Amino acid sequence: MATKTHSVVCAAVGDGGVGKTCLMLTFLTGKYPDQYLPGAMEWNSEYSHVTEKPVKLQYEGMEVSLTLVDTVGLDEYQRLRGMVCAKTDVYLLCYDVTMPSTLERIEHHWLPEIKEYSETAPYILVGMKTDERTKIDKDSGPRYKAIPTEEGLRMAERLGAFGYVECSAKKGRGIRRVFESAALAYLDRYMPENTRKKSCAIS
Repeated sequence: MATKTHSVVCAAVGDGGVGKTCLMLTFLTGKYPDQYLPGAMEWNSEYSHVTEKPVKLQYEGMEVSLTLVDTVGLDEYQRLRGMVCAKTDVYLLCYDVTMPSTLERIEHHWLPEIKEYSETAPYILVGMKTDERTKIDKDSGPRYKAIPTEEGLRMAERLGAFGYVECSAKKGRGIRRVFESAALAYLDRYMPENTRKKSCAIS
């Protein structure tokens, strides 16, 4: 029996600078970008050979062809995000674990925005830059206070996210788990209810 392939569009949203582009490019190339890359990954032509190709993932006999969509986090680009997110199947709600304001914006800005694009598409909360947690100075002020894993888990549950995943693109930790969770969130629609599993693993 041939394996059924599910074509899935996965879009990452979140404030500018939280690491969306680095996450995707590190996953696609296996190497963390050496320099800061402003804007969406599609804007960097040197990566076009990988950004244009779907990624194949396997899960319990099913195959997911995952097309990754990066977005620009500035508010003035909302119209453009609406165009690229129009056919998104799964969202990654990304925030920086060292900047509480980026998590607050998930609840008050990014979740309401993706609900405008789709009321039914699943979404995953993703805590980024976990390698920076230990570097945050206790006296650096509330803007740069590290957010613990437990708070991310609570927020994911409160927002009705499919799951919560943490990662560090720079250290190469938890990256694949992010996209495996996105594939699982999509496949959850096709699995019998008694076999469904929430993806709350922390990597």
